[in-house]
Amino acid sequence: MIPVDVSIQKLPPQNIEAEQAVLAAILLDNQAINKVVETLRVEDFYKESHRRIFSAMLEMNEKNEAVDLYEVFDAEPPELRELKQETQNDLAKAQRLYSEKQFAEAQVQLF
Repeated sequence: MIPVDVSIQKLPPQNIEAEQAVLAAILLDNQAINKVVETLRVEDFYKESHRRIFSAMLEMNEKNEAVDLYEVFDAEPPELRELKQETQNDLAKAQRLYSEKQFAEAQVQLF
């Protein structure tokens, strides 16, 4: 029997919903980034797209620029920007629902 390296069979710990919550919190309240930069690093995000978004947010924060959806959007690769343009209306509606504390409806709108 050939030995199998079990380390390559396991996924690293992850919580995609927590990553989404952190990114959403920063978009909704720019001051939130000041709280998370002390404990989170780009490498802490499991999803590559979340790493890129968080990295863009950090860059904007370091330049003392407001972190907003459109600036983060511009930092994405072209193929991802194209996909986001297709779903822009859904995202805007989800943001409105979230700001109105209609969390379940916002989640349904996004996923």
